[in-house]
Amino acid sequence: MSSPAPHTTHDPRLTTGIGASPRRKETERFVQGAGKYTDDIQLPNMAYAAFVRSFVAHALIKGINAKDALALPGVLGVLTPTELLTASGAQPIGRRLPLPADKVRHVGEAVAVVVAETRYTAQDGASAVFVDYESLPAVTDVEKAIEPGSPQLYDDSPSNIIHQMHIKTDDLDKVFAEADLVVSERFQTQRLSGAPMEPRAILASYDPIADELTMWCSSSAVSTTRMRLADVLGIPETRVRVIAPDVGGNFGSKNGLYPEDFLVAHLSRAFKRPVKWAETRTEHLAVARHGRGQTHYIQLALRKDGRILGLKDRILGDMGASQGANVSLTASFLYMTGSYDVQQVEVEAIGVATNKCAHGPVRGIGKADAALVTERTIDVAARRLGLDPAEVRLKNFVPPEAFPYHTPTGAVLDSGRYGDALRRAMELAGYDELRREQARRVAPESGVGSGESAT
Repeated sequence: MSSPAPHTTHDPRLTTGIGASPRRKETERFVQGAGKYTDDIQLPNMAYAAFVRSFVAHALIKGINAKDALALPGVLGVLTPTELLTASGAQPIGRRLPLPADKVRHVGEAVAVVVAETRYTAQDGASAVFVDYESLPAVTDVEKAIEPGSPQLYDDSPSNIIHQMHIKTDDLDKVFAEADLVVSERFQTQRLSGAPMEPRAILASYDPIADELTMWCSSSAVSTTRMRLADVLGIPETRVRVIAPDVGGNFGSKNGLYPEDFLVAHLSRAFKRPVKWAETRTEHLAVARHGRGQTHYIQLALRKDGRILGLKDRILGDMGASQGANVSLTASFLYMTGSYDVQQVEVEAIGVATNKCAHGPVRGIGKADAALVTERTIDVAARRLGLDPAEVRLKNFVPPEAFPYHTPTGAVLDSGRYGDALRRAMELAGYDELRREQARRVAPESGVGSGESAT
């Protein structure tokens, strides 16, 4: 005799949309260990690739000796910049070849790639390749990188400044001259790695009879990868297929085409067999593009009642060994005024090349940097004016009737009720009571603080 079903109470929140807690259907196979990632895919006659990477930040490449690697049983070949330059279809990615022919510009930059029958043999082969480096002075600080005489990353550029944007509104100098308070601060946002649980992985299979390439990769940008891969390889896009199986995280670090994508595809075509490469965690931290890394010199001009009159900011973006800026620096430029009604601004954004790995959009994509800097400066201004920072924010939010709102830097904010959102958050947090408690704790008689109102 079967047992009666347990009594359950229907929760309408499960089916009503907003605020609902629906059961997830797509994750069952993952918790059962049945996910299928790029490195899980096995193809017949598959070879493996491992990269020879620079251990110096800046150096001339005087020579590469792969004799010991080629002598290892199971090593199928070693691709160096010389071979790549003479290979059919090898085209630059941006302005650089996937393997540098002249010099390395950051630790971890690939200078050669070994192909072998097994992953471990490929890694042993990479360790056996000897690279003769002539070390050069390196620069890792953006402020030093733009100084005259600083080590130069690219000989065909007049300086390490690789991108620049600037805007200044007509009445900015006037509002700064008339302000009751001008706050000047310097902030830095640290460089970071996306560090997804699954590092990057690529499996390329070229069919020489059909002249078609199929690539499996841990990416969230298959269409872009397909388009650029076809362009770099010099084959029609209709003959390239890019598949993203299960992807174990991204955060931006897996978007776009890397040198490894092209090289693994090129190796599959050259050896006429599938080739796989799976990134190690150390490789990912060293060479998968980083985000953030900005230095801001910001100024706010305010009236004594907390109204913001104008904003100035000079942004130095650490682009690493990139040769152009990306949407992160552009987003910081566009959104420096945040959610505030500030129409008098001067913003300059400068992309600077340094001897670090390439920079790119990683979670937050520049808006996070802009928000941190602007919001922190408002906190500083509120303290100096003796005002509550929430009061300053409420006084300066873009009002609901002003949407769609055009910032002076060129961004468009489509809608919002910022004041209502902040007031609700303050209500839920018990903000007024927390402020009263804070005042009691820092009162002179408490012996805790000086009595200054904190922000």
